[in-house]
Amino acid sequence: RLAEDEGLLNKKFFKGMTKDEQKAQENKILRDIIESKLDIKGGYEKPEWTDILIFQLLMAPFNIGKFLHFHLGRIYKYKIMRQTPDDAEKEYQTRTVVGLSANQWEMISKKKKVPTATLR
Repeated sequence: RLAEDEGLLNKKFFKGMTKDEQKAQENKILRDIIESKLDIKGGYEKPEWTDILIFQLLMAPFNIGKFLHFHLGRIYKYKIMRQTPDDAEKEYQTRTVVGLSANQWEMISKKKKVPTATLR
């Protein structure tokens, strides 16, 4: 559909080509569009030295403490004290409900983020 909107799959463009040439040209155009629309980061990152199992095991108590501090702080602040969530908290809640990681959430454009964050 993007190719049609941009006028890249115009019938006049394929005039005089065989069906095989037309199909090859369509594939090339679609491949170029897909490559241009793909996000640069992708879904996976290159492993770093902090991803080593031994390092993860050594850091586990610290990471568990950070996790508990974050979530218990949220429970205290928003459930017990009944404070209204700020914009960052609304964005975090939206991201977790949608099921996106922080990197995936950052790749979404601001135009798409704003309507979803204001629904709550």
